[in-house]
Amino acid sequence: MDTANAKRYQDRGIAVLQEALATSGYLPKRVFANVVEFKAYFKQYETLLIGATEQRVQRPQDYTTQKEWYSGKKAHTLKGVVISTKTRRISFLSRFQSGKQHDHRLLKKFFSLDKQ
Repeated sequence: MDTANAKRYQDRGIAVLQEALATSGYLPKRVFANVVEFKAYFKQYETLLIGATEQRVQRPQDYTTQKEWYSGKKAHTLKGVVISTKTRRISFLSRFQSGKQHDHRLLKKFFSLDKQ
């Protein structure tokens, strides 16, 4: 299989997966407009597990991008925030950012909860 067909099949598979997760109600939320929406979305859960995940990426050729994506763990990564419930259901998955950021700073970037 050539790369063009592989990419086409991958895109089709991702679209099918997203549709199946959305239909079954398991598609994680990706963005909250404000703190009120965040609190309303999670009010039914007593306990939330909040963490960050890193995904290794190929080392960028551009030096400035290399510096931005270097995580300090001998790898170039993208990092995202994950919020799940005690039953391990992923309820929120943020957009991925450069891996150089600390987990807490990344969390504050997506949820500046102290503003309200």
